[in-house]
Amino acid sequence: MALAEAWYQKEVVWGAAGVVVAVILGVLTLWITIRGNNPRRRLVYSVPTATPVVQTRNRVSGLQVLKDGVPLDNPYVVELTIASRSRRDIPSSAFDQNKPLVLDLGAEVVEVLSHGMTPSGATPWTWDQTNGRQIAVGPCRLGKNERLTIALLVGGRPVVTNPQNPLIDVDLEAEVDNRIVRRTLSTWVSLITGITALITAVATLLSAFSILR
Repeated sequence: MALAEAWYQKEVVWGAAGVVVAVILGVLTLWITIRGNNPRRRLVYSVPTATPVVQTRNRVSGLQVLKDGVPLDNPYVVELTIASRSRRDIPSSAFDQNKPLVLDLGAEVVEVLSHGMTPSGATPWTWDQTNGRQIAVGPCRLGKNERLTIALLVGGRPVVTNPQNPLIDVDLEAEVDNRIVRRTLSTWVSLITGITALITAVATLLSAFSILR
C-alpha cells in the first residue's frame, strides 16, 4: 500500500513538472514567434551637446555675435543625433504617405555646420532643414545600427519637443545620457509575458502539492 502511494505521488509530481515545462516552452515558443514575425524597429534621438557660443561667465556688456551682419540672440552650437536601434533596416516604404520624420529643436537653425554618418561608409540618410526650427529626415532607407549626426548653430537653447513620427511600426524615443526615456510596447509585452509564465508555473506547482496532501 505504501509503495503504491509513493508511486502515485511520484507520478503526480512528474506530471506537474511536465505541465510546468510545457507551459514555459509554450510561452518561449510564442515569444520567439512574435519576435521573429515582428522584429523590433526603433529610432532614438538626442542632443548630446549644446554649448553656448558665449559662456555666461565670459559675457561682456554690449557684446554681440553676428551672422552675416545679423545679431544672434543667445546662440548655441548643437549636436543632434538620430540613430537606428532596429534589428533590421527600416525601408523607405515605412514612411506613411512619404512624410518625413520631423524634429523641432525649439530654436531657430542659423546654419548647418557639419553632418555625417556612423559607421563610415553608411548610405547617407536624406534630410533637410524646414521652417527654421525643424530637421526633417526621410523618406529614405534607415540602415540597421546607423546613426546620423548633425552639428548646428541655433539661436537659443535647443529643446526637442513633439517630434512628428510618420514611420509605421517604428518606435521613436528620446535618449538622455545613454538611457532610453520611454519603454517601448515590446518591452512591456515581454515583461508581462514573463510574469504570466511565472505565475502559471507557481500556480501549477501549488496545485500539484495540494493534490499530494
